[in-house]
Amino acid sequence: MITNLQVLFLTAALISLLTAGLIYLIFQEDSDRSARLWIIGSLMMSLGMTLLIFRPYLSSWLAFGLTNYIMLQAIVLYAYSVKALYNPTQLIPKVSIALCISYGFIQWSLDALNQNNHLALTASIAWAIAYFWTWMSAFKIPKDHHDAPFKFFTILALFGAAVWGARIYLVTSFDIELATDFKTSNFISILLAHFVLMLQQISYLTMRLKDEKGKKQQITELKNTNEKLWLERRSLLLEKENSRNELLQDMHDGFGSKLVSAQLLAERGALDASKFTEYLKEMISDLHLIVDTLDHEDQGFEDSLIDFKYRIAHRMPEGLPNLSWEIELDGIPEIAPRVTLNLLRILQEALTNTLKHAHANNIKFLVNYAPNKSLLTLKTSDDGIGLPDTYSIGQGLNNMKQRARKVGANLSIVNSGKGTDVCLELIL
Repeated sequence: MITNLQVLFLTAALISLLTAGLIYLIFQEDSDRSARLWIIGSLMMSLGMTLLIFRPYLSSWLAFGLTNYIMLQAIVLYAYSVKALYNPTQLIPKVSIALCISYGFIQWSLDALNQNNHLALTASIAWAIAYFWTWMSAFKIPKDHHDAPFKFFTILALFGAAVWGARIYLVTSFDIELATDFKTSNFISILLAHFVLMLQQISYLTMRLKDEKGKKQQITELKNTNEKLWLERRSLLLEKENSRNELLQDMHDGFGSKLVSAQLLAERGALDASKFTEYLKEMISDLHLIVDTLDHEDQGFEDSLIDFKYRIAHRMPEGLPNLSWEIELDGIPEIAPRVTLNLLRILQEALTNTLKHAHANNIKFLVNYAPNKSLLTLKTSDDGIGLPDTYSIGQGLNNMKQRARKVGANLSIVNSGKGTDVCLELIL
């Protein structure tokens, strides 16, 4: 017939075995030393509980010597499992194994001498010491572990073992009568001790599950952060590459094309000193325009326009047309540097064409922003000879139209009756 004590041992054995299995399933892919030690301890505790079930049928050395060694060694492994949470490289000292073996030998000897009271007292002292060690190890667990329940049940087990030992000592030393018989009271003590042991097993599993969840969350956050940083870096590299390609395109469209034209004319022997000087001036002017616009990305359109106006005024040789400006840009929104570059290049090309072909005495620049229409207008007017009735679109006019299309602007070139008007309109 199965006794209540055997049912208790069987329940404790099954819970220890279940705990070991769950921890193994959770941490089987990790080199987690704490988990491995707890698994071994739980398996040993389950084995010890199983031996206790069959203790009436076992020899003395197996029922008391080996069983007590196994169970105390399991508690020692629990203590080192906890220590492995903050010191995973620490090895189990051989002296602790020797002490557990000695404890098993003492228990076997006491049973052989029929010293049951001393046997129980020795067990309570050994368990109390082992739990105290586990409790002290638990207080060194890093704060990021969810270890409050585990500490509570460990100190509860320590307290229970101490009370169990104190009760046995008082009863045997002073012949104190108990409300229940010794066998029943001893069963109650063992029941409570093993109940707390089971709770400790569950609390360790809960602690490690919460730790594993927190670790996975940290890994996910770290992965997301790394992915975000990688995307940002990739975006910066792409932006840098795009900026480089756009700069190369800007240089090619500007002074690069003029340099190629000068080379072709030179190879044909059609580039005299005056044309060579003219090409150099245009290329230098275009380089200045690129640098002034793109090298100061925090500079607004109005500032870039003022620099452009200043540069033109100081590079115009004497005897050339008089330049006048009318600028009204109140309320203008921010314009991208590359759009600004294209707008100023159109103005520069319009000025260059006027200087080459119009024979004008006066050139007027009108730059106006109408906030109510969100309309930016850039216009040049001259008093030159105007456009002929039929004319072919050269490279200069073609570049102006391409740049206007690039920024989404409307460009018109017409005779005004007193010269030529070049007008560009862009909705911002």
